[in-house]
Amino acid sequence: MRVLHLIGSTGFYGAEAVVATLARTLPALGVETCVGHMRYAAARRSFRLEEHVDGCEVIPLEHERRMDFGFVVRLRAEMKRLGIDAIHSHGYKPDVYGGVAAKMAGLPMLSTCHLWTRATWALRGYARIDALMLRRFDKVVAVSQPILDELQKAGIASEKLALIPNQISAERFGAGKPEFRSIFGKDAFIFGAACRQVSAKGVDVLLRAAKVVTESLPEARFLIAGDGPKAEEYHELARNLGVGGKVRFLGRCGTMPNFYASLDVFVLPSLDEGMPIALLEAMAEGRPVIATKVGSVERVVRNELFGRLIAPGDSAALASAMLALASSREKLSQLGEAARNEVLAHHSGQRMALQYATLYREMSR
Repeated sequence: MRVLHLIGSTGFYGAEAVVATLARTLPALGVETCVGHMRYAAARRSFRLEEHVDGCEVIPLEHERRMDFGFVVRLRAEMKRLGIDAIHSHGYKPDVYGGVAAKMAGLPMLSTCHLWTRATWALRGYARIDALMLRRFDKVVAVSQPILDELQKAGIASEKLALIPNQISAERFGAGKPEFRSIFGKDAFIFGAACRQVSAKGVDVLLRAAKVVTESLPEARFLIAGDGPKAEEYHELARNLGVGGKVRFLGRCGTMPNFYASLDVFVLPSLDEGMPIALLEAMAEGRPVIATKVGSVERVVRNELFGRLIAPGDSAALASAMLALASSREKLSQLGEAARNEVLAHHSGQRMALQYATLYREMSR
């Protein structure tokens, strides 16, 4: 069986990491994979997914304009050339274009809904269109229980739905080198976050908490990996809060194991999530975590065992949790080891791949 993963990417984030993990693990289960990367005009020169995915062919698919009806024709031609048996789409536009192309070709369709973001009117409109399209798919996967509930409310038939939490290739983590610690002094206590610079990720909450933390813990420092449309706004906020010299924005980071290994504590300040890949990666690297109670985070992080759980949007609670972990430095290694063992035991990419392989075969009968 040969499956085409269709994804529109401007950077390597959670959905891309899931695709990369499936590309590595599905072949052992008898599922050949290839990836169709919808390359939007604004991101063509800055991001190439083929540099981040190994083990399968990545086909750049140029998306020429906001609504590119010719894309369906080009996609069908590639599907025929590659001998595709099923489409697996990730995201609004891949769902629409992939769904139409698969329907025309008579191929089964599966979509993974990583998260419906409704931060703007446009995104809310995309979510409504996506919900209508997904009703025509053979299978729709939610990566968290809240997303599954939302898909049901959107009118997608229960028999089409499945819950498969995001998982990672945990064996790729655990041997990172703390190369980013040299940015700060040797006595720095480093908190870090890895996320897109968008409102839903709560970077502003982290920066406000950082102001409180540094007042009580002068050696506290902060590393933030990732980019996005609000990056400049967050740079300015850090300066206005008086913590600009203690926060380093790294932008895109190509060596994530080394990033996590450079931290004393990983922070996930998100206001909304599905199943965050960065959280699993940090835990796999043996970092204690502070995370908000969003999406499926509570299914992964047990309070006090791997770190701390807090309410989303509460900078005071976040600052309190950071100070509590920094005051218990002798426990950090123990918390990090427990976090890594949790990911190795329960969040491996092999388990996720097996669940997807089963769905592919079910919808192809």
